[in-house]
Amino acid sequence: MGKKKGDSASDTTKISRDWSASAISNRDVNKLRALGFISSSEDDIRLPGAVTRPRPPKGFTVMFSAFLFRGLSLPAHEFLRSLLFLYGIQLWQLAPNSILHLSIFITVCEAFLGIDPHWGLWRKIFYVKRHNDSNGPPVVGGVGFVVRKDVDYLDYPMKETVQGWRNKWFYLRDPAVSGQRSNLPPFEDKLVAKPKKSWQNALSPEERVTADKLFDQVVALKNTGGLTMCGTEVVSVFLQRRVQPLMSRPHQLWLYIVDVVVDFAEQFTRLESENAQLRKTIKSSVDQVLEANRLAAKVNNENILLKDELKKLKQQLKDEQDARREAAAAIDKKEGVLPESITNLLKAADTTVTRAHMLREDSTADALSLATESNVQVLGLLQKAKGALSRLYSMIFLLSPEFDQARGQPESRSRLVFNVYVCALQETKRGIIHTFPTRYRSGGTPCDPASARDQEALRAVAQGLGQPQP
Repeated sequence: MGKKKGDSASDTTKISRDWSASAISNRDVNKLRALGFISSSEDDIRLPGAVTRPRPPKGFTVMFSAFLFRGLSLPAHEFLRSLLFLYGIQLWQLAPNSILHLSIFITVCEAFLGIDPHWGLWRKIFYVKRHNDSNGPPVVGGVGFVVRKDVDYLDYPMKETVQGWRNKWFYLRDPAVSGQRSNLPPFEDKLVAKPKKSWQNALSPEERVTADKLFDQVVALKNTGGLTMCGTEVVSVFLQRRVQPLMSRPHQLWLYIVDVVVDFAEQFTRLESENAQLRKTIKSSVDQVLEANRLAAKVNNENILLKDELKKLKQQLKDEQDARREAAAAIDKKEGVLPESITNLLKAADTTVTRAHMLREDSTADALSLATESNVQVLGLLQKAKGALSRLYSMIFLLSPEFDQARGQPESRSRLVFNVYVCALQETKRGIIHTFPTRYRSGGTPCDPASARDQEALRAVAQGLGQPQP
């Protein structure tokens, strides 16, 4: 390796880990684009090809993929640019662990302390060191930031070396940022970084007072609630926010919200809304249940009243039915008397009741029909009785000679007075008419007992009627 102008012989006598051809591929570039670490424009990236020493085009800088995975994207954060100018070093002279130190420090300041990265706090915690190995100081990654041993900073594991990171380099456009004085320091092909006074990170008394107060806050954050916060928790902050801490940003990290927090806030808001709606629904349901209970109680009372009314109606119907049964029984009794009276009348009239067995039970129509028919028969019987009485009268008064002889005194029929036994008609089993003598005379006044002559006259009458003699 040739000696560059301006490098002393002692600086270039023995070196290690110089530049080599880049092994980055298009696949690696596409992965970086997919992760959002670099621009999607093809014009913002240049692959070096087979060259062994970087020669970036104007407006481009040398970038390592390992730096991008540790929180660096372009344009760079102003704190990083100022630090490179202050220490007089190139970006490619830093190692990946130093890039991670810077990312964690900026995150602690912005996300936890709520301040911009503070130079006094940085110098209290870190100092600059040039790396050396058995073969001499490295060219690429020969400078690093190391935590002072006398400070109780955040603990986080780091690899001693990141294998193969020096071979994954390429050219990346370094865009200008409005309001910034400059971009990254322009590329210079230096072999070894020279230590400077600024690497000591000495603090003035005024800076130390402020730095001590800020560092006390860092220690308090580290030991909160009996728990110890480590550096990986800080890393998770910018990873969750998908923010590159070493990239120039319009807002500090304390103004960013983690996607998880946003999702939680949205879910919390949605759940609160659903909870409010649920409470409203429950209240409405409770009101409906209370109203339903009230209506049920009202219906129950109405049912009790209806049952009482129904009970009264049943009793009333029972009483009416009993009354109708009693009335029907009375009617049946009356209707039974009529057929019985008619039957007895027919029997008394020596008339055989031919339809009595045909009467339907509880049939008023049949009873009336039979009564009408019986009335006709009775009228006919009365006519017969009248004729029989007429014949009886004729037999009595037309038998004057025999009558007079039997009496032993001839007298005129007009002046005949005798006792007559009036007969009552009654039906017997043989269907004949018996006479039951009763003493009468024409004036209706009771007479003396019948004489022998009267008895003989009656026997004569009976012979004329064809009846047995008394």
